[in-house]
Amino acid sequence: MKRTVLLLTTLFLLCGAALAQARPQIEGLADADLALLTGAGMDGDSLHFDLVFGISVTGDPALAMGIDLAGPGAIGMDAAGLPLMTMDLEGSSSAVAWHEERPGFLELRLVDNVLYEFINKDEDLGWLQISLEKVLADAGLPVHLGEVAGARALDFLAWLKFLGLDGFSSGARSDVDGMATFRIDVDLDAWLESPSFRALMTLAADVTQDVFWTHVGNAPGLLLRHQRLSIETVIELDSGLMRRLALDLELGVNPLVLGGDRDETSEINLTLAFENMRYGGDVEVSVPADAVLADA
Repeated sequence: MKRTVLLLTTLFLLCGAALAQARPQIEGLADADLALLTGAGMDGDSLHFDLVFGISVTGDPALAMGIDLAGPGAIGMDAAGLPLMTMDLEGSSSAVAWHEERPGFLELRLVDNVLYEFINKDEDLGWLQISLEKVLADAGLPVHLGEVAGARALDFLAWLKFLGLDGFSSGARSDVDGMATFRIDVDLDAWLESPSFRALMTLAADVTQDVFWTHVGNAPGLLLRHQRLSIETVIELDSGLMRRLALDLELGVNPLVLGGDRDETSEINLTLAFENMRYGGDVEVSVPADAVLADA
């Protein structure tokens, strides 16, 4: 679990590096649409939001599980230009083996290139800390993440460019009551067969030091089936600021990947939504006491 959190956090930050590249071209969206999306508050030093996170596994009954969390979060940067992040999520979690629904929570802190995580488990391990600086250096990646700090880390056009998804995307726009809503759908099946995906999995393997991601890059069709990704964002036209960003991902996964023993595809559904997005203001992050160094 901690490797997955580390991977997502690292990729989340590194996506901002695509800002230096040319603006992506997305079928169905005009240059004016992309210009509006590019300037939607992503130049701010800090961003506060309410986060909604949900993930479920269905299909094979033996693997069924679900997590639904929500709570406040913020990203920004410190005086040295390094990224800051804080998230405090609470909700519920369930699994077949538990025979009941349990409270769930996830807390994250990012200070001085160190990621601190607290995840509820059967055995309380307290706060764990992972040095992003060491992980990035070991993987041959930039250690200083200042250029992708702050609200720029949520520029989803940069995500698409960084991940190589822009060439497999199509979008549409609708305006209602001073709000522009954009929906972008990504052809993940085509992307999984592309060099862009293999390069990303190589990066993931380097960051996590886990050969599993290399296998995914070499044979995605054996592991993943029936993929779908949609992104929806709402821009306030008067201010030009993004007020909502939501991602909806569906993956069909070979049961062998998740440890199942049936010939039945498991469906993973992931929802991640940044609601009530607010720009500016300090991001207050403190280093948790008695954090234990984790093996990333």
